[in-house]
Amino acid sequence: LTDAVRFALPTHGGEIGVAGAVAMAVGVGYLARRAAAGAGTFDLLEFIDFLVASIAQIETSPTPTRRPPETLVYLRDRLREVPGWLDRDPADVFDETWTGAFALESVPAAIYAFLRSPGDPRSVLVTGANASHDTDTIASMAGNLVGAWLGADALQAALPEWWDRIGRRNELANLAEGLATLGRARVAR
Repeated sequence: LTDAVRFALPTHGGEIGVAGAVAMAVGVGYLARRAAAGAGTFDLLEFIDFLVASIAQIETSPTPTRRPPETLVYLRDRLREVPGWLDRDPADVFDETWTGAFALESVPAAIYAFLRSPGDPRSVLVTGANASHDTDTIASMAGNLVGAWLGADALQAALPEWWDRIGRRNELANLAEGLATLGRARVAR
């Protein structure tokens, strides 16, 4: 969490930006720990509660939304809404919540893209990439979640034509292995 805050501050220094960075970091950590422990499933509401608890003290006031205009919302409350969106069409969800370069929009969009089909990396990434507006950020964050949950081998098997085109793949794989090692060490405690 300390690193998530430290890395968010230079570019996302407001409360909402830091809360978004922390939510994504703990989401990846939660999923990586469950996967490292051999879990084949996770409880969706427990996952959302974990994210919400991790950012509850970061936001001291709500943030104005862009859709609907000027509604005050906490990111933690927006995250609580995500499970209710899962049987809705992505275009409808993204049109309602917006998908710009703003943590109140992009973080819930990424979590939604992941939770719609956590066992299908292609669907997760395509949903994020088709979100409109800040699609690279949304697909990247959703990809981090599905990668933490399924692991590199599953991603490679599911997406071989994409896997071969990943730039700096070996470097990224080494970083991911380091994260998995940390997750396994924490599970073993």
